[in-house]
Amino acid sequence: MAKKKETPPDLDLDAAGKAGGGKKMIILYVVIGILVLAVAGLGTLFVMRQGGEGGGEAAVHKSEEAYYIPLDSLTVNFNAKGPARFLQVDMQAMAHSEEVGHLLEMHKPAIRNDLLLLLASQSFDVVSTPEGKEALRQQAVETINRVLSEQAKSPERIETVYFTSFVMQ
Repeated sequence: MAKKKETPPDLDLDAAGKAGGGKKMIILYVVIGILVLAVAGLGTLFVMRQGGEGGGEAAVHKSEEAYYIPLDSLTVNFNAKGPARFLQVDMQAMAHSEEVGHLLEMHKPAIRNDLLLLLASQSFDVVSTPEGKEALRQQAVETINRVLSEQAKSPERIETVYFTSFVMQ
């Protein structure tokens, strides 16, 4: 009888086909896993950019982003008892809503009027101190919010004002 010729192990085509199929399956699982992670990451990023708070609730919550609204430069005469006779102030209002900027622009004449009256009522001795400037800043916030409340009839308010220029002459 004739002997069947054995194939050397490195040339066994059936075994090589089975081993290669296993490697292909592992590679396929790794690629699928990477795709699943990428889709999950992109989905999370999309939800975070949308506010992450669910449909209707996002409109109810206040934005945490700060909006700075420049106010016109104001110059007033001081009470003539001090060394300075004029006060020139530049301010920026800070709010958490863009709507406040529109309201400030709409009611600018009333806001300017009340701020001018507030600044003109100050004395040099008071506003030359850091405490006096801080008190004036708080009074300016109250003045602007009062005008917005009376004129705009809106719940929107400014959070604070910052002096960007404060000159006494």
